[in-house]
Amino acid sequence: MSIDIQPRDRRIMRHVFVHRVATYDQIRRKFFAKNFETVARNRIRKLVKHGYFRSFGAEHGAVLIRALSLTEKSWPFISEGWGFDMDNPHFRSESVEHDFRLAEVVLKFERLQSFARFLSENLLQSSTALAADPIFRDAVNLQSDGVLVLKDKDGGSILYAVEYEISKKAPDRYTRKLEGYYQAGGIDGVLYVCGNQEIAAAVAQADRKVRTGHESIVFLAGESSVLKSEGKVIFKGVSGGGIGLI
Repeated sequence: MSIDIQPRDRRIMRHVFVHRVATYDQIRRKFFAKNFETVARNRIRKLVKHGYFRSFGAEHGAVLIRALSLTEKSWPFISEGWGFDMDNPHFRSESVEHDFRLAEVVLKFERLQSFARFLSENLLQSSTALAADPIFRDAVNLQSDGVLVLKDKDGGSILYAVEYEISKKAPDRYTRKLEGYYQAGGIDGVLYVCGNQEIAAAVAQADRKVRTGHESIVFLAGESSVLKSEGKVIFKGVSGGGIGLI
């Protein structure tokens, strides 16, 4: 028995493809906010049953939650309409918890008045057009976790590379990434969302080492701070000051 793919189903497919992974709860809050929870659960189950999504358990701390990823069967329904060619789509997550936790951060970004678009790593890596675009190619080559595009008060755009760090890396990993950002074009700064203060301190130390003679382009925020924010998301500058995203 077949299933009719509805406009909302396509929007869910696009959302899951963007982030590689989404939790059931994220889908319910974003796409079924005005419906009973059973409506969301039943629809998702039908889409899974007919092969449009994979459903699996994922760990979030000590809690097991239900998550979704997209299958190739869904791709014909969402392959167009991105604003750029999507000629090399990826469907698998290499770090499930990282991806659905970053998706939660992006849900906060989407509520900003200045929000224009978020180009996730999966979009950046799935399009040779973006890889060739002078604005985005450095973010593609640096394997940014995403690019956040905001509208400025004059009608232009502000572009921030986004890095989401939930586990501490070796210092040279941060320095190599930041060296790339200081040589990159097309972006106005780098937003680091950090899982804890130790990670933020490691990024700040790497930034001070790398940016000899340069003004810092790195801004830091804790994951919990971002998720608790209302109306404005605040990132602190490495050398003081910071920015408030509204």
